[in-house]
Amino acid sequence: MKQIKLVQAYKDLEQLSDVKDFHSKEQWSIYSLRKQLRSHVEFYEERQKAIVDKYSPHVDSEGKLKGQEYLDYVKDVEDLNNLEVDYTSDKIKLPFVDGISFKTAEALDDFIEFTTEE
Repeated sequence: MKQIKLVQAYKDLEQLSDVKDFHSKEQWSIYSLRKQLRSHVEFYEERQKAIVDKYSPHVDSEGKLKGQEYLDYVKDVEDLNNLEVDYTSDKIKLPFVDGISFKTAEALDDFIEFTTEE
């Protein structure tokens, strides 16, 4: 799985924590999943900071990178985003309740099985 997908899932799960219709068991599942993803996010943030530090000496007076340094920076960020990470976990099951957008549900499809309430 791509590193950026894990980072984005972590952020999207934070949105789910504000959904009022989840019971404590469901909130616990969200919390546990976020906890599993946290080390990937911390790694990403650490590497992202290293990339910024690497190129900060090349920033001009307007705070911009130009030329080859800019192209190298973009490549380093893309490489970090597209890094293949070994991540396996069972999907958690959550009811699709009010407060969940279809965009969030779609983004979390690899991590959560949304069910309908009957």
